[in-house]
Amino acid sequence: MGAIPLEKLKPIHLQQFYTDLLSGEREDTREGVLLSRTVLHHHRVIHMALEMAVKWQLLPHNVTDAVIPPKIIKPEIHVLDENSVREMIAAAKGTPCYTALILAVSTGMRRCEIYVLRWRDVNLEAGNIAINQSVQYSKENGLYFKEPKNIRSGRV
Repeated sequence: MGAIPLEKLKPIHLQQFYTDLLSGEREDTREGVLLSRTVLHHHRVIHMALEMAVKWQLLPHNVTDAVIPPKIIKPEIHVLDENSVREMIAAAKGTPCYTALILAVSTGMRRCEIYVLRWRDVNLEAGNIAINQSVQYSKENGLYFKEPKNIRSGRV
């Protein structure tokens, strides 16, 4: 899409771009197929950018207004039953991931939250754990600590 001059951008170009992202046809995406929520985020960013181009009179109208953005499709979640959880815990016993697995199963903590736990986050007397940060990876920065994903993610 980047090779198309702004004034020649048509709704069909954007529609094809979204279709390619959803189907994994683009070579410039990291992991092939993108989730519909991610593609919808792309649409919103492009819409805002083109809205600014209209304000600056670089375009007569915003072509994203004529595009059907992708609908969010929530992936189906498969929850393990109690027996499967017991088997998984038994199989992990004695391995380095045992403690992390127990925390994940018993608290619902995310992997990125478990990996950054510090003793100051754990209150054994009160029987709680404070989630104050998470860890993320990027090619540019490697592993780095960050604030929780949103306000509800920081919790006890």
